[in-house]
Formats: sequence, structure tokens, C-alpha cells
Amino acid sequence: MISKKSSRTIISTADVSRPGRGSFPRPAHIAAFGFCSILAQTIFVRELLAMFSGSEFVLGFLLFSQLLWTGLGAIASGLWFSRCGGSAGAALRIAGALSGALLPLTVVAIRLARGMIAFPPGEVPSPGIALLLSFFMVAPFGLVYGSVYDLAGRLASPRYGGMGETLPRVYVFEAAGSLAGALIFSILLVRYFPQFETAALVAAAMISVSLHSLPGRRGRLAAALFLAAAALFFGAVRRVDRATIERIYSGYEVEGTATSKYGELAAARNREVLSYFSGGSRLFSVPEPERTEESVHIPIFARGNPGRVLLAGGVPGGTVDEVLKHAGIRALDCLELDGKLIDLVDRGGGVEISKSDGMPSG
Repeated sequence: MISKKSSRTIISTADVSRPGRGSFPRPAHIAAFGFCSILAQTIFVRELLAMFSGSEFVLGFLLFSQLLWTGLGAIASGLWFSRCGGSAGAALRIAGALSGALLPLTVVAIRLARGMIAFPPGEVPSPGIALLLSFFMVAPFGLVYGSVYDLAGRLASPRYGGMGETLPRVYVFEAAGSLAGALIFSILLVRYFPQFETAALVAAAMISVSLHSLPGRRGRLAAALFLAAAALFFGAVRRVDRATIERIYSGYEVEGTATSKYGELAAARNREVLSYFSGGSRLFSVPEPERTEESVHIPIFARGNPGRVLLAGGVPGGTVDEVLKHAGIRALDCLELDGKLIDLVDRGGGVEISKSDGMPSG
């Protein structure tokens, strides 16, 4: 005689024990989730670092927060299915799609929070408030994605002979996807796509992978229809991106933005002053004679009328004009780390810049 509790456990096991090459999740599905997860973590870190002046401790805390919530999500999923059972396949599809939806929503929430606690733009908020917000902002995505890892292991365990053999394989598949995601982000996405657009693309990928895993032709049809709809509404993604950036720089008129591997760049005007920001931190403003005069004239006078000057950074902020006021200077070499900043300044006008790749001429 089988008890009610044992019967429920048998039904749950039947749902997950369908070994075979075509069963869900395949290694490609797990790698795809890992691919999207590393991109999500990278976007969160880049968005949240804007609330801090930047340090190894802050970076470590942000990574710790994401790993902690992911682990708690995996534990909660394991406890739930161990006690209550249910369809792990359906749960994995729902968790994968929900993770994708939470990614751009989390970016929006981070930007709204930045606009509230970092005012005026460029100010560093209280570390305690910033750390607290950062800790809880990544909680929804981390909890849901943690359940993805647990559910993938449960579904794949019959194929590999138990959880002890399955979890290392799931980890390897996810790590392979994470490595691919990190490479593509560093080589392509960070250079040519704004962060919010990247978040939207990753969200679409996670949702389409979840839909594609549906049995039969339903999965392929659902994924194709979703991607077609997402392409039609991609213009709305750019409008949301613009609106959230303007919320960060509340009180300023955003005149331009640019995507850089060093951080999201923005040019924002407050009356007659045009300020340039990188990752939420103010780089310089034009005009800003007090800062440029102090940063240029004091070191030049301390050196004693030098003939050659190397200006490293701050080139578009008016420092060149101040340096050239010294008649004894015969040569001035200027270096700027971020070429995208020069492009943004060129578009904004008001500063004339001659660009070079640093190679000697002739």
C-alpha cells in the first residue's frame, strides 16, 4: 500500500526522469543560462558601481551579494521540491523566463535608486545606503536564477546517474556558457551596445531559450513569435533607456550619451555649464576655470617653466588652453584613455580637439 506522500513523490520523480539526448535541459540549455547569467552579473556590477567611488571592497561586496542570493535561491528551490514535489520541467521554464524579465527591470530599479540617492549627479551617496540598496537590488534575479541551477540539476540527474554525478556536469556546462558570455561582452557588447540594450537582448535570449524548450513544435513556434515581437518593440527599449538615464541626471538636460568599456558616458547641461560623466561620476565641466587653473598652473610653476608638457587625462576640460598660456612651453603632448569620451565631446561642441592614434608621424 502506497501512502499519499509516497505517491506524490513518485509522480514528481516521473516528471524529471526522462533520460535521453533530447530531454530538457540539454547541455546547450544550461550553457545558454550560464551565458546570460554572467552578462546579467556584469551589467549589475557596472550599474551599481556608479553609486560608489570604486574600490576592491565594493566590487567584492557586489559579487558576494549576487552569489549569496543565487545560493539562497538554489537552497529554497531544493527544499521546496524535496518536500512538495511538482513539475520541475515547467518550473525550470518559468524560472528561466522570469530571470530574463527581471534583468532589465532590475536595471531600471537601480537607475531610479541612483537618481534618488545620488543627487546632484556625480555626488557619491552615503556608503551605508548604497551598500544596502545594492544588496537588495540584486535579490530578485539572484533568487530566481538560483532555482534555475537547482532545477537543471534535478532534471538532468537521471541522465547522469544521480545528483553526485550531475552537479559537476551542470557546473561545467554553465561555466562554459559563462566563459563565452564574458568573452562576447568584453569583445563586442561593451563596445557597441548600451548597457540597457544589452540587458534587453540578454532577457530576450533567456526567455526564448525557455520557450524553445517546450515539447515539439510548440517550443520553436513560441520562441520565434516571441523574438519577432521583441524585435518590433525594440524601439521602446531605447526610449526606456533614455528615460532612465534622464532620471539619473535629474535637473540636468542630457545632451548625449556614449557606450564605453570604461563606463556609460553622458553629457548633461545645467544652464550654461556642460558636464561630462562616466559611470555616474563627473569627469569635468565646461567652463570650469577654477579647477583647470589650479590643476595646471600650480604644477607648472612648481616645475619651473618647463619646455615640454605631458597632459594625461582631462584633455577636453579646458586644461590645454591653460597650459598654452605659459610662453616657455615648446611642446604639449596630450593623452586621453577613453576615445569614446573624445567622440562625445566632439558631438557636444564647444571644445575643439585634434585626434591621433599616438603613433609617430613621418
